[in-house]
Amino acid sequence: MTWLHRGYTVEVMGKLNPSFIDRLKPPQDGNSVQWGTDVKGFGIRTTSGGAKSFVLSYRIHGRKRRYTIGRFPEWTVTAARTKAVSLKQKISEGHGPFDEKFQWQTEPTVAGLGTQYQEKHTKPYKRPLCVSNDTRMINGICRIGCINSSFGGDFASCKLAGQRCVT
Repeated sequence: MTWLHRGYTVEVMGKLNPSFIDRLKPPQDGNSVQWGTDVKGFGIRTTSGGAKSFVLSYRIHGRKRRYTIGRFPEWTVTAARTKAVSLKQKISEGHGPFDEKFQWQTEPTVAGLGTQYQEKHTKPYKRPLCVSNDTRMINGICRIGCINSSFGGDFASCKLAGQRCVT
């Protein structure tokens, strides 16, 4: 069944199966998605290059997202459907598949931890000479691996100033 939605055609299939997926023709340009009716938001995306991938379209925190589960035939229809059901369960609990991927954005930077240490421990409890030594040492640690060596000791102007620690 094909219907028009916001200016583009949407093809809704019954339950997706391997024979249907094998018969899919690639679009002239871009990609097309055929949606199954068994799991809401579960479908198969076909690109103009001929690649076929299982996708899950969902909405979380007011934003519409599309998650690629895996490529066909590496992923079977049954395995992709099972993964889609488990992802939908996590989504209904408020945890999207991209939450773990972008978790690093909320973690503190090395520069932020250094500033926090100086504000809470160095400045209130140490002598001025020790404060300057600690500042120099923290700036030296944060400067390691900095691409731009012409920043003159000011860590804020370093290109890596906002990088997060990756362990």
